[in-house]
Formats: sequence, structure tokens, C-alpha cells
Amino acid sequence: MYIPTSPHPLATSTATPVYKRKLTPTVTFATSGLGGCLAWCFIHPANTLAVRMNLASMQGKTFSFSGMVKESGLMSLYDGLPAGVLRQVIYATARFGLFETFRDKLHEIRGHTDFGAR
Repeated sequence: MYIPTSPHPLATSTATPVYKRKLTPTVTFATSGLGGCLAWCFIHPANTLAVRMNLASMQGKTFSFSGMVKESGLMSLYDGLPAGVLRQVIYATARFGLFETFRDKLHEIRGHTDFGAR
């Protein structure tokens, strides 16, 4: 992954090149894992709600959000969050980190990475 960096916009020189700085694999994998964990923190409550709705319908019961809040509390939507985050530490780190690594390697081999033209 390349991050374009340029000098301060108010710099006096008009012919300043844009430099490309390559991220280290450690940074790539760390940001991949962090992004997956943060995304899961937002998705988990909706996923928990969907699972509870499905379980209630399978048992022939009517699901009510207000009934769930009265019975278990609003924070019960976050039950199981640590397990989900742990999964994302492994899964998202590997998935996104390896994608970036293989994409960059393919770019070195082919000289371009244009998947849309294939």
C-alpha cells in the first residue's frame, strides 16, 4: 500500500515532487486488524438483534425490541462482543493484511494491478 505525501501546501517551491512511501507489513497488518475490530464493534449489536429475532421466530414467538430491553437491558446487545473482536483480530488481520501483501507482490510481478481490465 502506498501513501502519497507532499510538502506543506504553502511551501514556496512550485516544482515539488510527490513522494510515495511504502508501508511496512507490520503497519499493514496492524491497521487491518484494528479496522476489522472497530467495524465489528458497530456491527455486533445489529447482528445480535438479528439472531435474537430469528431465534424467536423459530420458536414461534413474537419478537419485541422493547420486551428484550426490559428483560435483558439495552447493553445485552453487546453480549459476546469480546469473542467477536477476538475473531476479527485473527480473521480481519489475515484477510486484509494478506490481500494488501499479495496485491503489492502482484504489482511487482506484473508491473500493474488492473483487475478491472481482465
